[in-house]
Amino acid sequence: MTVLQNQPASDGRVIRFDNRDFGIAEYGDINGEPIFFFHGWPGARLQGKMAEDQALKLGIRFIALDRPGFGLSDFQRNRTLLDWPRDVLGIADILGLDKIGLIGLSGGAPYALACAHQFPERLSSIGIINSLGPSGFRTAAKRISRENRTLFLLARLAPWSLTFPSRQKDAKARYQFPTLL
Repeated sequence: MTVLQNQPASDGRVIRFDNRDFGIAEYGDINGEPIFFFHGWPGARLQGKMAEDQALKLGIRFIALDRPGFGLSDFQRNRTLLDWPRDVLGIADILGLDKIGLIGLSGGAPYALACAHQFPERLSSIGIINSLGPSGFRTAAKRISRENRTLFLLARLAPWSLTFPSRQKDAKARYQFPTLL
């Protein structure tokens, strides 16, 4: 594991797995029940800060990960949704965690579901919040903001173009949301 010394431990560090860097932020009780948080899209691990107070009160170790290409995590070409569970298990193993919970927020929900599909025996719980639905339906597309429709189009046609804005958003991401837990 590689830890960046110049960043606060709660806001982020880097874990090296499979010859790649993954941004990670931990909130709450370091000895609490581990729950991995998968940020929305676009977003980054700093969205996990919204649960910091509640995680501490409830005795939860809230572990927020940057997916590849977001925040501090390295971009990886030709990935599929089912590549993510292997990354999560690798990071859980590095952290010495056997059973883990998952929370997927918005665009992070499909990643939580992919993990539930790939390794149900390692899960203690799973939560899905404000999940994305199928985007191919015309009625669904009409209800998505113009900004998000543009981002979805860019993700399909030029996924590399979203790496820089995601890193910029990560640097500014300080969310004040109602409690998550």
